[in-house]
Amino acid sequence: MFEEGGDAALDPIPNAGGKARLGEVELAQLRALLHLGARASGFSTELWTLKRVRAVIAQHFGVEYSISNVHGLLDRMGYSSQKALGRARQRDVEAVEQFRRKEWPKVKKSPPARTCPRPGGRERVHAPTRRAQDVGAEGTDA
Repeated sequence: MFEEGGDAALDPIPNAGGKARLGEVELAQLRALLHLGARASGFSTELWTLKRVRAVIAQHFGVEYSISNVHGLLDRMGYSSQKALGRARQRDVEAVEQFRRKEWPKVKKSPPARTCPRPGGRERVHAPTRRAQDVGAEGTDA
């Protein structure tokens, strides 16, 4: 390679990766499908998971992606991972806020007020300082 092309022939060859399996038109269609919601694609909840997106891609475009490739594809499309909130559907926001303001301060246990300056009422005890006679006479090997 050096003899044919010199120093430039020894430069590393960039790896552009494989050819994209979904083109710009298909990505626009996928974005539209995702915006319609998971229920529109036949799922029981509106939560999009990587497995669900993978299934939609396979069903609509006939292309099989691995879960990690779906994650990368969604990342390139501008989507990010989100954690679903674990809240009940029948949650009454106003009732929760009213409880937090009025009822919670009444039932909340507060720590008892400290009467002693030290935790547990213990006094600090110091060990006596060492004196030379406790350690050994000077000049002897102990």
